Amino acid sequence: MVHMKLLTNAIHIDRQVNQIRNERFHNNLRIGNRPSPPPRLQELKAQHDQLLAQKAELEAILSQRRIELASPEVVRQYVDDLHQFIDTSELTERRVVY
Repeated sequence: MVHMKLLTNAIHIDRQVNQIRNERFHNNLRIGNRPSPPPRLQELKAQHDQLLAQKAELEAILSQRRIELASPEVVRQYVDDLHQFIDTSELTERRVVY
C-alpha cells in the first residue's frame, strides 16, 4: 500500500513538473528572451527544482524497496492450512477456494 502511494506521488510530481515546463515554455514564447526572468518564472523555476528533488527522493525510496519472499516454513504453514480446510470443508466451501 505504501509502495502504491509513493508511486502515485511520483506520478503526480511528474505531471506537475511537465505542467511547469509547459508554463515556462509558453511564458518564454510570450515574453521573448529577457536578460532576467520575471518573478513568476523565477517562482516556477524554484518550484520546478523543488519538485524534481522530491521526485528524485521518491525514486530513490522506490528503488530501495525489495520484495521479501516468504520463508519455506511460512509457505508450508499456508499449504497445511489449505489442505486442512479442503479436507474438512463441505463441497460448496471447496468450490469457493478454486
